[in-house]
This record gives sequence, structure tokens and C-alpha cells, in this order.
Amino acid sequence: MKDSDTGIRSSFNFMKQVELYDDVKPYSIDNEIKRWAGHVPRSNYQNSAVENVLVKDLRGREAEFTFEKNGFAIIEMESAMTYEDFDDPEKFSGIYLQEVAACLIQYFDARSVHIFNTV
Repeated sequence: MKDSDTGIRSSFNFMKQVELYDDVKPYSIDNEIKRWAGHVPRSNYQNSAVENVLVKDLRGREAEFTFEKNGFAIIEMESAMTYEDFDDPEKFSGIYLQEVAACLIQYFDARSVHIFNTV
């Protein structure tokens, strides 16, 4: 393998592009709504796993990637978090995830962002 081909292999999950989303927005209901139980699914998300993806170091090449062309973009974001704060679940969800959501709202000119889970 050439140096430019080195990296690590990983798996990714993406939301499938299905016809349903042409007419119905993807959704997920976090809380059980008893009157809808059995009538409305808690989610209409359909995911697709992509295995064995080569992940490379992009440092120095950030500007080459756009969401429209590559399905992802490198976005610079300031944070109020310190390195140690990332070990605090309350600060992580209360500060960092809110900062990420605000950054994505600005980048995509979106009305809202829903973060499904974190690792």
C-alpha cells in the first residue's frame, strides 16, 4: 500500500435514501405515546451499513471535502469545553452536543438538529 492509501478500516451506518422520505420526513419518537401504540411506528428511519471503509488522515486537506460532493465536510468549531470536560457526561451533553448542534444548524442553514446517539 502507498502512504496515501494507509489508514484504518471501519464500518459506517447511513440513513438510506428511500422513496418514503420524498413525502414524509424521517422521524423518531423518543417517548412512548400510548394512544399511538400499535398504530404509529416509533421511527421510520431505515439505515444502511457500509463495511470495510478506508478512513484516512485528512489533516491539511480539509478544504478538499464538501458535504455536497463527499457526503461530509470538515467544519472548524470553537468550543467552551476543556480536554477534561469530555469525561463529564453532563458537560458533554449540556455543552458540547449543544455546540455541535448549533454549528450544524449554521452550516446547513437548518431549523433544528437531532443528535441520535454518541459514542
